Amino acid sequence: MSLLQFVYLLPLIGLWVLAGFDEPLTMIAIATTLFLAIKTHSLLIYRDRRLRNGNEFELDFASWFGWYAVWWGLKPSEYFQRQPKRKCDRGELAFAGLKCVIGALLLTLVVPRVLNHPNQSAGREIAGGWLGMIGIVFCMHFGYSHLAAVVLRSRGRLVTPIMNWPVVATSVSEFWGRRWNLAFRDYAHVTLFMPLARKWGAGAGLIAGFVFSGVIHELAISLPARGGYGWPMLYFLIQGLGVWAERQFSKLGWWEPGSMVNRVWAIVVVALPVPLLFHQAFVTKVIVPIVDWCDLSWLLD
Repeated sequence: MSLLQFVYLLPLIGLWVLAGFDEPLTMIAIATTLFLAIKTHSLLIYRDRRLRNGNEFELDFASWFGWYAVWWGLKPSEYFQRQPKRKCDRGELAFAGLKCVIGALLLTLVVPRVLNHPNQSAGREIAGGWLGMIGIVFCMHFGYSHLAAVVLRSRGRLVTPIMNWPVVATSVSEFWGRRWNLAFRDYAHVTLFMPLARKWGAGAGLIAGFVFSGVIHELAISLPARGGYGWPMLYFLIQGLGVWAERQFSKLGWWEPGSMVNRVWAIVVVALPVPLLFHQAFVTKVIVPIVDWCDLSWLLD
């Protein structure tokens, strides 16, 4: 299965759009379809590599289930490489659980109060939607993915958390390459960056990776929301331009790794354009209804 074969998913994605689901369910259906396709593609690449090297590739049900249903990473060489089981790190486990709890409380108790405030306004709805996204990211991306990594490592899997303290990134390159969603980074590096860099240079691989990310987010964000088309792609083009600019600064001797100026630059490039990625149509039509599903604020009444 090559990367180009993802085009075969478009009819299925179109079917989800035409199925009559509301926006949040359409988003979940499309995101799940893309996620499972990418997981399968990663697994097939790993299998083919092992078979070419004369190694066997046989998996038990537990390994299959864990790969698809438990672990969000996209690096099979880590997940399927086994080591002796070890004692679970309780401190790390507690920290991961705390992030889940913080996100869940924000999503189920705090944000509904913001959205259901008597003084309703468009600005309050947008603010509530953004707080809801923060709750989801804290609970799932920072919390659950870390929790799963801790448990799987104790079971002998050589996995690493897909989030690596993105808040401490000192450059756009570091943020996307070593800090944020390392699962997608691992996948894009193998399927796009390395093949294109060998053929046409690192610049081609870099741009292709960000364009592919833009396409994925258009399908998972703009399409379910039925609006905001083009903004996620623009966001990732800005990120690619930011990484390219850093490389030029470095060549000119204008780049001092770890400096405060570099940190400010990373914040400006990564954080300020985020409303392009999570545009108003997505926030109001997808995130706000999801928060309504999770509303447990009545427990405080």
